[in-house]
Amino acid sequence: MFKKHIKAISWLIFSILFVFLIAGCSSYMQAKYEPTTWLFKPGSTPIAAKTTYNVTGATVKSPNEPGWYLAPSKYYGVNFGRKYGEKNETVIALTTMHKVEGFENDRDFLNHMVERRVAEDDASRFKILQANNEFISFKHTACFKYKWLTEDHKNTGINSSEFQYINAIGYICRHPDNPIIAFQMEISYRGEGKKLPEEIRALGEEFFEDIELKKQGLDAIK
Repeated sequence: MFKKHIKAISWLIFSILFVFLIAGCSSYMQAKYEPTTWLFKPGSTPIAAKTTYNVTGATVKSPNEPGWYLAPSKYYGVNFGRKYGEKNETVIALTTMHKVEGFENDRDFLNHMVERRVAEDDASRFKILQANNEFISFKHTACFKYKWLTEDHKNTGINSSEFQYINAIGYICRHPDNPIIAFQMEISYRGEGKKLPEEIRALGEEFFEDIELKKQGLDAIK
């Protein structure tokens, strides 16, 4: 279940010419994981609320409630996941980084990522129902905040009646200490309901607020 959720959450793929993925999966790539594969297998670790993780470019705290697991990852970002409700519902909280070169202007930098976020969308599986992007200042830097709603039909075909909804909210920010780094933070919910539960939205906003963008590890990225 969890691997399916992470797999279905990835909205942000960047073109090969301009974007080199350096840390974590983009949220569109996250959509291609199957959550239960890692949730209870050896290497998946139950974690306490507000556990601090120092990752490249940031300090991240685990969500502020019990029941979360840390997913094994070969990436610089972190993936947290947990079950939600009783109908194969899951929640994922994550951070990733992307190296994005060729843009001096903040707005051009962010516009590029908005334009490319569905570049590799699998139209035979995912049906995007809603996609909102808002350009803002967050964490003392230029960002866009996104809210996405999609249907994941897996292998049943885009017109099938068998699917789960995936709600994702998050931010993509130009890192204040390295202008070629895009830092992503996201919380997403997979389940039968079309609406993002308010408690998950609130949990996500607290998760985002706790993240501190830092210079650690960024000097090696050129």
